[in-house]
Amino acid sequence: MLLHAVLYPCMPVESKAADPRRYNGAVFLGLRGIAVKSHGSTDALGFAHAIGVAVDMKANGFLDRTRVDLARLNEATAAPQPAVL
Repeated sequence: MLLHAVLYPCMPVESKAADPRRYNGAVFLGLRGIAVKSHGSTDALGFAHAIGVAVDMKANGFLDRTRVDLARLNEATAAPQPAVL
């Protein structure tokens, strides 16, 4: 609390009024495509940011990278094969 009281006057105006609509968009994992859910009570700005999350995921190859990472993890944690004699 004390730290907040000391630092608050030094914070930029943007930080003081963080807009939760700018962080809208929950990602669903385990699907075969990109699925981003917007919060039900959001407005157009929040919905646009949720769409932006999906666009960024597609543009940055999120699905392909996730598939590769999961395959690599699966190989690393696979049970060791018995030795052939």
